[in-house]
Amino acid sequence: MRAGNRVTEKDLREWLGNNGWDHRSAKIDQLELHAVRRPGWEQVFRFSGRALKETCEEAENSDFKADHFGETSDSDSWHPLWGVIHDDERFKANKPTIWLFDDEDEQADKLSELSEDLVTLRHGKTSVNPLPTIAIVAAVIAMACLAKFFAQ
Repeated sequence: MRAGNRVTEKDLREWLGNNGWDHRSAKIDQLELHAVRRPGWEQVFRFSGRALKETCEEAENSDFKADHFGETSDSDSWHPLWGVIHDDERFKANKPTIWLFDDEDEQADKLSELSEDLVTLRHGKTSVNPLPTIAIVAAVIAMACLAKFFAQ
């Protein structure tokens, strides 16, 4: 399995550049592993962000810099991105398959389709990290044991 998402983000930026988007200025807000087939070779990622369409003039100009489009650029030129990446690392010669969607609902439909027989990670606003609760319970138990020990 990949260490982090740097390689996947590099693949995504390369794909954006090859498909008419300015990959240098693209803002990838989320890139997360969504599902995996054991032992981890086949992976499905979700991503979201925004990007600018690349014009022919920009594509031909090798001196074009990504910072040309600072945060002060016209917000109408930024396009929201929702997408899915399917990667099977057993076939190193194959590039990941990438889909872009108009909204999160279409993205969710594709994620459901691709991850039907895979192990999925839970993504939700209601998920809670159990570690703080476990730490508190362990501390209370430890204090109770120490109190009992010193009471003797």
